[in-house]
Amino acid sequence: MTTLTELERLARAATPGPWVSKWYEGDDFPMIKLSNDTINDITRREDADYIAALSPERVLAMIAVIEAADRMRDSLGEDWDTYARKDFDAALAALEKEQK
Repeated sequence: MTTLTELERLARAATPGPWVSKWYEGDDFPMIKLSNDTINDITRREDADYIAALSPERVLAMIAVIEAADRMRDSLGEDWDTYARKDFDAALAALEKEQK
């Protein structure tokens, strides 16, 4: 299984987004458009959409949310179950605001 550290390394090394999936009329396969390149070895549109959705910026944002949840869990100790949802939602809202 790939660790968060490995996912972060891969995301930071990848071509920056935005990434989009394109399907052109008459083509037999989708393409993924990166900021300066195209990947067209994909044979299923669903695969192209999935890969495009996991751009480096999105992966890094998900890692930040997971790390924030870990920090909250560690700081709350036994109170984690009582306060987890409220604190996690607050951290997620802050992260989403930061991403805009």
